[in-house]
Amino acid sequence: MSKTFQSATAFNSQTMFAVWDRLPLLFILFVILIGGSSRSDMASLPLLRGGAVLFACWALTGLSGGDWKRMRTPLILLFLLAVWTAVQLIPLPPGTWQALPGRGTIFEIDQLLGQPDVWRPISLTPAKNLEQPPCVDGTYRGAAGGSADEQRQSA
Repeated sequence: MSKTFQSATAFNSQTMFAVWDRLPLLFILFVILIGGSSRSDMASLPLLRGGAVLFACWALTGLSGGDWKRMRTPLILLFLLAVWTAVQLIPLPPGTWQALPGRGTIFEIDQLLGQPDVWRPISLTPAKNLEQPPCVDGTYRGAAGGSADEQRQSA
């Protein structure tokens, strides 16, 4: 090999190591610059989520077999959370759905509109169900003393 090619290869590997080594810091800077919000209608959220997915994929590629064994329980819990989210999106028969608590007002509206036999998922807001895991919603409700709807109705 020529000396120029060897030095160029060494420079590229050193440069790549420096970039890979600093990627977590660059991700934190990316998150700070793009920002986040608890609102689901923020225009920057798709970019932020895409960057987070790319960073997570990069981080997962550097794991060894021992790392995967140590992460078995959290990964199983994440999988179960995804299953729970999917279960909440399965449409239920009208009688079953109407028997669930908090469905009376919607059932009355359906009857006024002439649509009493609509199959609906357990979740009242399926789009938000995909945005936020149910355990996070429950944590917020417990900390705030009830759901936002309940607080608005009591005010």
